[in-house]
Amino acid sequence: MPGLSPRRTDPPSPSPTRTTATATAAATATATAPAATPSRPAAVPPPATSPPAPAPPPPPIEARYRVADTFPGGFIGELSIRNASRGDLGWVARVEYPGGRVVTAWLEGVPQGTFQDRRGTLVYRSGPDLAAGSAVALRFHVEFASSRPASCVVSGRPCGGL
Repeated sequence: MPGLSPRRTDPPSPSPTRTTATATAAATATATAPAATPSRPAAVPPPATSPPAPAPPPPPIEARYRVADTFPGGFIGELSIRNASRGDLGWVARVEYPGGRVVTAWLEGVPQGTFQDRRGTLVYRSGPDLAAGSAVALRFHVEFASSRPASCVVSGRPCGGL
């Protein structure tokens, strides 16, 4: 056409502002896009732990053996028996002297229980229950045996002092 100048046909250059904004948007999208992660099982909570067990209570009956007196052919043995519980308890003492003979047994200052000599084994059953926190002395006369017993238990618990 006459009088018209030819048009330019090359594409326009992108403006610097638009290029920077597009690059920034692309970088932001890449940074915030969640990364693909492999599938993993759900977290398993650690097993529940039980609280530590409380300390065992003291033995309800405590006994301590000693030799109170010696003489030719025999001796007087003694068990100091203490009720360490919070309630009154009965008890049974068993002291073994193989080959010996238990002549008699008695409690000091309290009502008596019952005693048996079974071929050198003293078995003494308390009379009235022993009050909580109190103690009693069981004495016994033994002949023809060592003053150290083969065994000594009170209500199933070993005696101290041996």
